[in-house]
Amino acid sequence: MSHIWTVAPVALVTLAALAPPHRPRPVASVGFWLGYLVNEFPFFAFCWLVASTLLALGNERIGSPAGLAVLALAVLTACGLALIMWRGLLAGPVVARALSRELGLDGLNGSSVGRAGYRRVPARAVLWPLPLRARDVQRVAKKYLSEDQGTTGWFVPAPQAGGKGS
Repeated sequence: MSHIWTVAPVALVTLAALAPPHRPRPVASVGFWLGYLVNEFPFFAFCWLVASTLLALGNERIGSPAGLAVLALAVLTACGLALIMWRGLLAGPVVARALSRELGLDGLNGSSVGRAGYRRVPARAVLWPLPLRARDVQRVAKKYLSEDQGTTGWFVPAPQAGGKGS
């Protein structure tokens, strides 16, 4: 029955990501922060859930009514995490089309504009998405921050009438 202690937190943050509370404001703030990480990294939560469920299947009696209820909660949570992952895959082409339309860019990765969900996700991005290598940052900077695509503004303060020096 200790499987509930690994399934319940993942189920809670998945629920907060899929159906965040809107009122009262303190509850909405807690719901946002609970759902934030699972929205950004649903694959980690899914792996945690699968690993703990497999361990529980090997070590515990799942045949009891309480064990079956926790197993059903784990399956329902896995379905919710799959929905979050699917939404995340669909978001990339939408952002690329918006950038193309509003900013005149050719999309985030060129040919993905208008194609929903057909891009390959590199294994490194799924397994360890946070660290950025310097060469990745330089590659993106060279592609999108070229001299002819930038705008430079100069702030020139207007002279004040009747101030000190007039």
